[in-house]
Amino acid sequence: MGNQQDSTGQVFVLDLNALKEAPPSASEPGSLSAPGNATRIVGFTDNNTGKGPQYITPATIKTTTNGIPTEVRFLLSNTLDYNRGTDTVILPLNPDGSFSGEAKATSILKGMSDKLSNFLGNKYQMNIQRSQGAVYYYDKLTKTECALVADYHMIFNNPGYADGSMFGKQEGGKVGIIKNPFDEKPEYLGSTTPIINASIKDLRISSDGKSLWGNINYWAEIGDTNPPSSDILSWNLDKLIKAANKHSLTLQDSPRPIPFDRTRTDTTNLQIPEATPKKLDYGWVFGMVNNVAD
Repeated sequence: MGNQQDSTGQVFVLDLNALKEAPPSASEPGSLSAPGNATRIVGFTDNNTGKGPQYITPATIKTTTNGIPTEVRFLLSNTLDYNRGTDTVILPLNPDGSFSGEAKATSILKGMSDKLSNFLGNKYQMNIQRSQGAVYYYDKLTKTECALVADYHMIFNNPGYADGSMFGKQEGGKVGIIKNPFDEKPEYLGSTTPIINASIKDLRISSDGKSLWGNINYWAEIGDTNPPSSDILSWNLDKLIKAANKHSLTLQDSPRPIPFDRTRTDTTNLQIPEATPKKLDYGWVFGMVNNVAD
């Protein structure tokens, strides 16, 4: 994956079962060749999408009732597609699991967050400004799929940064949740409370499926001599999903919605304790990977 800032990048999907070991040579020992049926280049919907592709996450393989595979699905984050950088990628499969068609990417944030169309006027900035790490989660209770996306928020990317219109607004790193991302009409449930002066880079689900981990980086402001430390945030995944469904943008039906991890009354506006993350003191973390025991 890679691209210039103003152009669509390229994303490749490889069928590892179809790769062939090339005869070893002095210049290329142990190399692999990729025949045409083993590779696909992801196609984007138009030239204004697919900028800065950086994270691709395996989601699921769709099968028939008889267990025959029909397509493989991924989540893709394009960091430079501001406010619409989360895509689904679907690649058709033959019955034996080999590639049978073209890989197509579809933006699932573009045009779907009607509740946030006037997000610059909201106190809480719940747009996923700069999509980064994403995870796929199947909610067994509601039998729905979810895409959880990290926002590596950069304050200077907001349109109102230069003219001061962000004054009094709460913006920063957050986690957005998209319900049924592979459906024709996915639903953006909303986001966690934006964390001021912070960006969330990676997301991982713990091996036991109980926790969502987020790699958070804090940025010191001018004159800030004691900024918070960069660490790992840990959410109770079940409680977070339940909060997102219970307090979704659609159910709030408000011109000024709040993050789904909060409750609001006439006199209070508080975070829900069980949907609030705990901070794990690991310091600045470059990346995360799951370690699943055999």
